[in-house]
Amino acid sequence: MAVIYPDLSGMHASSLGQAREFEVVRALGRDLPGDHAVFHGVMWSSVHEGSQRFGEIDVIVLAPNGHLVLLEVKAGAVVFSEHGVHKRYDDRTRDVAMQTRVQHAALRQRLKEEGLRAYVAQFLVLPDMTVERGVVAYPRERILDREDMRFLAEHVRSGVPEGRADRKQFKAMRRFLDNVLELAPDPTARMGWLNDSVQALSEGLATWATRIRSPGGLFVVRATAGAGKTQLALRIIREALERGQRVRYACFNRPLADQLRLTLADELREHDGLSLVTFHELAIGALRAQANAPLDFTRTDTFKQAEQAYCASDAEADSLDVLIIDEGQDFHPDWIGALLRQRRTDGRAYVLMDEAQRLYLRDGADARSPWSGAVEIECLDNFRTPRRIVQVINAFNLAGQAITARCPVDGEMPGFHRWEDGDEGGMEALEGVVHRLLDEGIPAERIVVLGYAGRERSRLLQCARIAGLTPRRFLGEYDADGQPLWSEGSLMVETLHRFKGQAAPVVILCEVDFDKLDPLTRHRLFVGMTRAQWRLEIVLSPRAEQALMTAFGH
Repeated sequence: MAVIYPDLSGMHASSLGQAREFEVVRALGRDLPGDHAVFHGVMWSSVHEGSQRFGEIDVIVLAPNGHLVLLEVKAGAVVFSEHGVHKRYDDRTRDVAMQTRVQHAALRQRLKEEGLRAYVAQFLVLPDMTVERGVVAYPRERILDREDMRFLAEHVRSGVPEGRADRKQFKAMRRFLDNVLELAPDPTARMGWLNDSVQALSEGLATWATRIRSPGGLFVVRATAGAGKTQLALRIIREALERGQRVRYACFNRPLADQLRLTLADELREHDGLSLVTFHELAIGALRAQANAPLDFTRTDTFKQAEQAYCASDAEADSLDVLIIDEGQDFHPDWIGALLRQRRTDGRAYVLMDEAQRLYLRDGADARSPWSGAVEIECLDNFRTPRRIVQVINAFNLAGQAITARCPVDGEMPGFHRWEDGDEGGMEALEGVVHRLLDEGIPAERIVVLGYAGRERSRLLQCARIAGLTPRRFLGEYDADGQPLWSEGSLMVETLHRFKGQAAPVVILCEVDFDKLDPLTRHRLFVGMTRAQWRLEIVLSPRAEQALMTAFGH
C-alpha cells in the first residue's frame, strides 16, 4: 500500500467532487505498491511574467524513481467540443484543459527553480463518465474514465517512464513536495479546505431559512453553535441591501459586531441603510440623547439607565425593513421588544438564538419565543466543530439535548490537563500544553488561548510570556474608527465571553474551575469547546475534573 499525505483518516467529503477525489486517493493508496507516495489537495503558487498565480492540484503520485503523475479529478459530466474540455458549475464554466496546462506548467517551473529534473505526467480523471474519444486539447490517452477506474493504479504507473528506484531522487522530490508545496505536518494547514467545506455545508440554514414566509414577518431561529447562523445573517443582510432596504443587525457581544463590520466593510461604505451594532451601543446613544450631557461611566448604574432609556424611546420606531437580533438568548425580553418596534409593519425580523450559549444569569429571551405569530426554526446540526469534540459535548450533556455532528472531520478527542496544587490558575500546566503544540509544528498564530475565569479575575491576561511567546491581547480601547486595539504578540489570548461567536483552528480553554456542572457552567463549557475548528485542549482544576467525572458517571 502506498502512503497517503495528508492521511485521510477522519476526513469526510462535503461535496460530490470531494467524494470522488477521496475515492481516487484511497484507491491509489490501496493498489499502488508501498514504494509510491500519494499527495492530495496540493496548493501551489507560481510567478509568471510578474504575476502571482495560485491553484490546487487534486492528486500527485510520486513514483519510486522520482517521477510525478498529476491527476485532475472531475465529478459528474464535462463537455467535450471543438472548443476544448469544459466543466459547468452553478455560476461559471471552467476550461479544464487550460486549468491542467497551467498546473503542469507551474509545477515544472517550480521544479526548475529548485534545480530538480523529473518527468511529469498528467491525467484527467472522470469517474462518472464514459469517454469514447478525446479532443485536440485533451487526447484520449490522457483521460481516465469510469471504465479505466478499475485499473487506476496500473494506468498511473504506466504514465511515467520505467526505471530503477532512485532513493536519492525520491527523497529530494519528497522534500520538494513537503517544503516547496507547503505540505506541512501541521493538520491545521488544511484549514482552507476545512473552512470551505464547513461553509458549504452550513450554507443550508441560510438557503432554506430565507425561503420560509411568515404572515407576521417574525422568525425565531434556534440553532446550535456551528449551524450557520452567521451565514444566515449575512445572506439576509446582502439580499435586503440588493432590494434597497434598510437593515439593522444587533447583537450582544462587541467582538461579534466588530467581526461583522470587517466582513461587511464594503457594504457599510456603500449603503447608508445598513447598521451593525450591539444593543448597548444603541442604548448608550439613547441615554446620551436623553441626558444631553457627558455620561459618567464610573457609575455602576449607567448601563442600566441606558437600557431603560432605549426601551422607553420611540425615536426609531417603524424605520427598518429588516431587523436581525443575534445572540437573542442573552437579551432581556424588554430589549427585544424595544428593537422590534423599529420594524415597519410589513418588515421582517429574525431573532437568532442558542439557549446552550446563554452566559448571563439575568432573565434572557425565552428560547420558546414569547412573541405571538413568530415562525420558529430549529437546527441542531453542528457543521464546524470536529465530530469527536461534539461526542464529548453530548457525553457531558452540555447543550441540554443531543447535537448532531456534521463536521467533515472527526478530529481528535479533546485533551484534558489537570493542574497541580500550587499552580495558581493552571498557568504552569498551560505552558506545558502550548510547548507541546509548538513542538508538534503547530504555528502560534493558529492557536487561541481562552480564559474561563473572566477579564477581572484572569491570570492568563496578566501573563507577560507564555511558553516563550508574547501574548496578543485586547487592550480594552478602540481607535478613532471604532476598531479594537491589540497588543503586539504572536499568541492570541482572550476571554471566553469575548470570543463567543468566533472560532480558531486550535483552542486552549484554560483557568477552568468549578465544583459542579450547573446550567451556567455547562453553557460556558459548551461555548468554549465549540470555538475549536480542529483541536481542543482544556486546562482545568482538580475539582473541575472531579465534577466532570461525576457527571460522566464515574
